[in-house]
Amino acid sequence: MPGVPLMNVMKRILLLSIWVGLVAYCGLTAIVGPSGILALRQAQAAELSMQNNLKSLEALHESYATEWAGLKSVPEMTALEARSLGYIAGDEVVVRMPFAAAPHAPPSPGERVSFEPHAPVSMARIQELSAMAALVTMIMALGARLAAGRGIRNQREILLHDASRT
Repeated sequence: MPGVPLMNVMKRILLLSIWVGLVAYCGLTAIVGPSGILALRQAQAAELSMQNNLKSLEALHESYATEWAGLKSVPEMTALEARSLGYIAGDEVVVRMPFAAAPHAPPSPGERVSFEPHAPVSMARIQELSAMAALVTMIMALGARLAAGRGIRNQREILLHDASRT
């Protein structure tokens, strides 16, 4: 760039490389960062999976509740279940006593389903890639500046050489 002081050129190159690094950081964070598009899609897939799991657990709970109500109220169902488990032989008779059993806590209330987001690319890696983009931009801009400077110098030498021949 003839006529432009070297300091201004260096400032422009530095600002360009900082801008490229910042754009790379923002773009990578928005796409592959911990709160980026890919992480959001993973969270949505996990939510859908949890909702489907919840529906199947509700259906299972409903069938167990129906079976439990039948076991408590229908003596024949209780006897059939006891026979299927091997508690009563085929020729034995079940006598049901009318007293209530002591309440007890269920063996397990269920298990907790949790979701831990997993970022496709860590923030440290995003920062490294952004810094590398800025550095590559700076090196390329400096190389282009040096190449342009040599071209101008060679042009001047050719013009001076041609002028000296005449």
